[in-house]
Amino acid sequence: VADAEKSIADKDFVAAVAALKKAKEIDKSHPKLGPLLRKASAEADTQATLEEARKALKDGNLDDALRKLSEVKDKSDSAFSAEADADYKSALTKFVADKLAEAKTAQAAGDAAKAQAAVTAILEHDHGNQEAGQIQAALGGAPAPTPVANADAGAAPAAAVDAGAVAADTTAP
Repeated sequence: VADAEKSIADKDFVAAVAALKKAKEIDKSHPKLGPLLRKASAEADTQATLEEARKALKDGNLDDALRKLSEVKDKSDSAFSAEADADYKSALTKFVADKLAEAKTAQAAGDAAKAQAAVTAILEHDHGNQEAGQIQAALGGAPAPTPVANADAGAAPAAAVDAGAVAADTTAP
């Protein structure tokens, strides 16, 4: 267990899991075993996701990298959250710059579909990006709306209004 605690302190969660599994074979009743094994296993999974994200970055798959980095950075209790957040910000900056250049090039070439696809990709990760919104407006589309925190809550009132309108229509002479 002491070896596992040292591995955890060193952010070597794979080694910590291995040490804890070995300790479990020796003494299943150790009071720290369960909590440490759960923590180390979760962190090993998070570390693997971060490594996958970094590989995606290296391979130039920024969209996939951003999804994975977002997943890790949102785990505020993870030892890797701050690293993932820094990587996410850096990757997002590059992603947006690349997609803006792609959108502008496509727009200049008259390829509205390709420009729109690039703008949509930006707005999926950077909802309030003004430059992407301006390009989208120039393409004839409205800037993407800001996502609603609870999409179901936004849909319920609209359904109620529609139901009221239907009821009003059926009572009209």
